[in-house]
Amino acid sequence: MRLKLKFLIIPLIFIVLFSVSVLSETGKLLILHTNDIHGVISHSTAFWMNPSFPPPIGGAASAVALIKNIREEAAREGYEVLVMDAGDIWQGTPVGDKTQAMATIKYFELAGYDVWALGNHDFDAGWEVAKMLTESSPMPVVCSNIIDTTTGAMPTWKNLYPYIIVERGDLKIGILGAITDDMNTLVSEDKLGPIRFPKVGLTIPKYIKELREVEKVDLVIGLFHTGISYTKEEKYLVLKEWQKEADAKGLVYGTDEYTNFIYEKKGFGLQDHEIADLVPGLDVIVGGHSHSGLYPPWEDPRNHTIVVQAYSKLSSIGQLELTYDRNTKQIVNYRADNFTLFSDEIPPDKETDLIISEMVNDAESGMKIPIATSRTPITRGNDETLLGNLITDAIKERFDMDVVLFNRGGMRADLPDGDITEMDIYQVLPFGNSIVTMEVSGLLLKEILEVGVSGRRRDTQLAGVKLVYNPNFPEKERITELRINGEPLDLNKTYKFATSDYLAQGAVGYYMFAFVEENDFTGVTIRSSVIEYVKKHTPLDVKLEGRIRRNEKAQYSQELIKLNEDVKSRELEIKDARNLEMDYR
Repeated sequence: MRLKLKFLIIPLIFIVLFSVSVLSETGKLLILHTNDIHGVISHSTAFWMNPSFPPPIGGAASAVALIKNIREEAAREGYEVLVMDAGDIWQGTPVGDKTQAMATIKYFELAGYDVWALGNHDFDAGWEVAKMLTESSPMPVVCSNIIDTTTGAMPTWKNLYPYIIVERGDLKIGILGAITDDMNTLVSEDKLGPIRFPKVGLTIPKYIKELREVEKVDLVIGLFHTGISYTKEEKYLVLKEWQKEADAKGLVYGTDEYTNFIYEKKGFGLQDHEIADLVPGLDVIVGGHSHSGLYPPWEDPRNHTIVVQAYSKLSSIGQLELTYDRNTKQIVNYRADNFTLFSDEIPPDKETDLIISEMVNDAESGMKIPIATSRTPITRGNDETLLGNLITDAIKERFDMDVVLFNRGGMRADLPDGDITEMDIYQVLPFGNSIVTMEVSGLLLKEILEVGVSGRRRDTQLAGVKLVYNPNFPEKERITELRINGEPLDLNKTYKFATSDYLAQGAVGYYMFAFVEENDFTGVTIRSSVIEYVKKHTPLDVKLEGRIRRNEKAQYSQELIKLNEDVKSRELEIKDARNLEMDYR
C-alpha cells in the first residue's frame, strides 16, 4: 500500500515508503538517518547534478517537512520510526562556526531527532566546545570509544552515553555510538586535551555483550562515525585475505589479538564494513564520515550486519526499513533508499525556514560581496590542482617561504569563474586552519615530499616544488625528479617551510611534523591569507605548472639516484623519526 503523503508530489519520488504487512506476525521499523551535515542547514543546490543550473535543495526546512510527514503517516499505519545522525554536525559553514553547533542542534530539535553521534570535526574547536554542544543537546549523544585520561573512564558530560536504549512498539533497541580510530591524526593534540579514543574494534564488543546479555535488547544499531570501507566485493576479498593470514597464525576470530592483526594489516582505523565483519552482534550500522551514500546497503556475508550511510551536507535523508518477526524479534527483510531534499518536491516547513534563515543571514552578513574575479574556474582534482596552487601560493607569498605544503582534503569546494566572494572562499576552506611556519633540513624535506606521494589517504599540494613520481616505486623512493624553486634539493640546506596547523600536528601521515621542535603557530588563518591574495592579484589567472606529475613509466634521474643513495647513507638521522610513526598513530 502506498502512503497518502501530505505533499502531492512526494508519492512520485518515494517508491512506496512502507508496505503494510498482511501478516500480524511481522512488524516494521523505519530508520531515518543523516550524517556529515557540516553546518549546511540552509537552502543549497544539487551542483553535482547540473553545475550550470543546479536544482534547489531545501536543507533543514525540507528535512523537517519530510520527517514530520513520515512520522504522521507511520503513526496512522502502525509503523515505528527512529531518526538519528552519525556526526560532524556543525563545522564548515559560517552559521555552524558562529553558533558553535547550536544552529544544527536547533534543527535536530525541530525535526525531532532521537539521538546523534560525535564526529571528528565536532572537536575542531576543541574538546571543551564538543563538551558544550553535547551538554546543550536536547537529545542524547552517543560515543562508546572515548575516555578522559585524567580519570581513565568515559567523560562525565551531560547527555553523553556509550549507548542508549529506546523502545519502539514491541522492540527494545540499543543504539551504540563510536567515532573513528584515527582521531589523533585528524584533530590536533592541543584541541583534544585530556580526551582520547580507544580502538573501535576493541571497545564495542563489551558494550554489545552488555546490550545483549544484560539489557536484553532485541536489536543493536551502531551509530558510527567511522566511514565506509568499500562498496565492491573485491575490496571485501582483501579483508578475507588478511583474515586468512590471521587464521594461519593461529589467531582466534573475535579476540583482541585477531582484531589487532587486522588493524596492523590495514594501517589505519577500521571502518564500517570491517567492523561489521569483525564484530558479531550488530544488526545495523548507520554510518558517517565518508560523505558517501551507500545504496543499496551492504550486508556483511559473515554476520549479516546491514550497513547504510546517507550523503552529506543535508542534501538528503537516508531511509532503512526493517521488517522483523514479532515473535523472534529477528530481521526478516530490509530495504533502503536515499531521498534528495529537492525543495520543489518537498516544500520547506515554513516555521523552520524562518528560524534557520534568520540564523544563516546573521552569520553570513557581508560575506557575499565580490572581492575578486577569476578568468576561469579554479578547481580541485588529483595531484597538482589549480586550487591547490592558489592556496599554497597565497601562503608562500604571505610569509615568504621556500616551500608550502597543503592537503587536498582541506579544499571542500571549487572557486567559480567570474566574481569571487568571501563566502566562496569560506566554502573552499571551511575548517579555519591557521598557518604554521618552521625550518626543515633538506633531508627532512625529502621525507615530507615522499609522504605526499605515498598514497594511503595521504595527499599533497605544493608551492616552491616541482616533482615527478612513479606510484609503482617503493614508498620513500617514489620521486624520480625534484626541484626546489628551480634548484636541486640540498640535503644539508635549511628551508623555510609552511603548512597548516592540521598537518603540523602530524595528520594524514605527516607524523614527522609533530616532532619538529621549533615552529611558529602564526595564528594567521589560511582563509584570510587567500582572501588577501585574491584581492591583490585580481583578476586571477591560475595555471598548472608541473608542480606534481604522476608518471607510471618514469625512471629515476641521475640526480635522484644520487640523492636516494645519500639519504640511505644518512639513515640513522631519519630512522628515529620514521620509527615514531607507529607510536604516533
